[in-house]
Amino acid sequence: MHLPIDRRAADGEGAVRVADLLDTTDWAATSLGPRDAWPAALSLAIALMMQSGFPMSVRWGRNFVFFYNEAYAPILGDKHPAAFGRPMAEVWSELWSQVGPMHEDLLAGRQSSIYLEDQKFTVARSDGGPDTAYFTFCYSRIPDPTAPGGTGGVFCAAVENTRRIRAEAARKSSEERLQLALEASGAIGVWDWDVTADEVVADARFATLFNVGADDARAGTPIDVYVSAIHPDDRDRVAIEISRVVQTGGEYNAEYRVVSANGTIRWVLARGRCTPPRPGERQRFPGVVVDITERQRAADALRETEARFRAVADSVPALMWMSDAAGQVVFANRWYETFGLSPEEVLGVGWRRILVPEDLPGFDEAFRAAFEARAPFRSDVRVRNAAGQVRWLHCEGIARFDGAGRFLGYTGCNVDVTESKAAAEHLHLLVGELNHRVKNSLATVQSIALQTLRDVQEPGEVRERFLSRLHALGRAHDVITAERWDGAWLARVVERAIEPFQGDGRRFDASGAPVRLQPPVALSFSLALQELCTNAAKYGALSRPDGVVRIRWWLDRTPTGRLLRFSWAEEGGPPVSPPTRRGFGTRLIEKGLAFELDATVILDFPPSGVRCTIEAPIG
Repeated sequence: MHLPIDRRAADGEGAVRVADLLDTTDWAATSLGPRDAWPAALSLAIALMMQSGFPMSVRWGRNFVFFYNEAYAPILGDKHPAAFGRPMAEVWSELWSQVGPMHEDLLAGRQSSIYLEDQKFTVARSDGGPDTAYFTFCYSRIPDPTAPGGTGGVFCAAVENTRRIRAEAARKSSEERLQLALEASGAIGVWDWDVTADEVVADARFATLFNVGADDARAGTPIDVYVSAIHPDDRDRVAIEISRVVQTGGEYNAEYRVVSANGTIRWVLARGRCTPPRPGERQRFPGVVVDITERQRAADALRETEARFRAVADSVPALMWMSDAAGQVVFANRWYETFGLSPEEVLGVGWRRILVPEDLPGFDEAFRAAFEARAPFRSDVRVRNAAGQVRWLHCEGIARFDGAGRFLGYTGCNVDVTESKAAAEHLHLLVGELNHRVKNSLATVQSIALQTLRDVQEPGEVRERFLSRLHALGRAHDVITAERWDGAWLARVVERAIEPFQGDGRRFDASGAPVRLQPPVALSFSLALQELCTNAAKYGALSRPDGVVRIRWWLDRTPTGRLLRFSWAEEGGPPVSPPTRRGFGTRLIEKGLAFELDATVILDFPPSGVRCTIEAPIG
């Protein structure tokens, strides 16, 4: 896939900001389509990623289209900016055999998160060829209800540990040199201080470290000359330690910085032994010094990496944790604070305090079984947050092993799935409700069809009546749907039912009190009014230009509750006489309303016009 974007950095015309790549890319020409059509989950994940100051990336869809933030760009080397918006398998082709199956597992829902430490990869990110690099990273699935399987892509938070790994190797080498130096005295730098005469005799290497000439070192130089080379921030501390040892005698061990004549700062480890001060005896203080600069840099790099990992872990919107080989939690990120516990309070078994007590035995059993088998751990459990609210957590963990296969403990991630569970339950309820309503609607249509076919012989008339009744049913559904199936106002039901018969707008005189009807009652009223309107249009008041139908309804209070009274009266039509037989329409009016409302329905046919009165209790 080739993106139509400005890649000036690749041509040496200036650096390209990652945020600019997102804005200048013509996404409509790609498989993702225009940005305003992207799933909300993708847009949110990219927004969160772009705002972070730590290396993060999003891999979206079946092709795992690759997005990353500014902090991630240095990891890519020369792959940036061309990597932006391309499939992962193309960007990291040299790694795909290792990380591709992990992405597929997350997209398929077989895992919700993957956490790996100090993973070794061979990467090609510069013209210099392949290079060995180490990464600690966490992959998490990005939920997307619009995607097949409910997962839209993979979110990655990564820290490159290459410097730390190399620094640790260098530190190990430095410590080995230190041991050899201590075993073979004088291999690094040796001094012998005659405290009584205040003369320090040293070898050339020691003298060079402290900016003293070799001849002066061999002849003996006062201690203050050497102390002056110690870094000003360390000088007083070292002087106090030297004074202590001289006063009491014994072992001396100190780490400090020395500043060379050209300004270079080196870390040294000095070890020695001073004889106790005795009257009449010369006091001596011999020792060795070792350059530990590389070891100290390694330690600084390790502390920096640990701090960065803590910062990355704290920026991930989930509860991350690590246990030791005994199952005790030894690391937790700050997201536990949302549940009223600091990361320190979570350690050990402190996390158990937030679990709902009824769920604790089952959770313990699930974790114990996975722990003993060193198998992946998965469990949903209820917890209480800092506000005392019950939330659902989906917890997953995997076993950690060192290079020799020794079990180190578990690393896990807990995600709040309260809203997801509520959405699933709501969807189940909606499906059940929809099934119920569809069945009821189909039963109504079936009844209308059967009654219409039974009453009418002419095909044209059958079609006309059947469609008319279906339209009435549809209008009633419109009224109820507008109210989200919570019922309908009687005035609105009347308005929609008489609308097709209004003509010039003066054929009906309708008014009444505010009355709320339940959905089944509203449907029955709509169908009954349709039959009354149809008969009035064919045989009654609406068949004459001056005919009018007056509709009134009101509420009366009775000892048993409220009583709805409804009146239909036709005026100005041809003389009316009672029908010789009761058709479906008449039965619908008399029986349907009586059933749904537990009502009394009276249909009269005086010569002046049809009268229909309804009395129904509504609570």
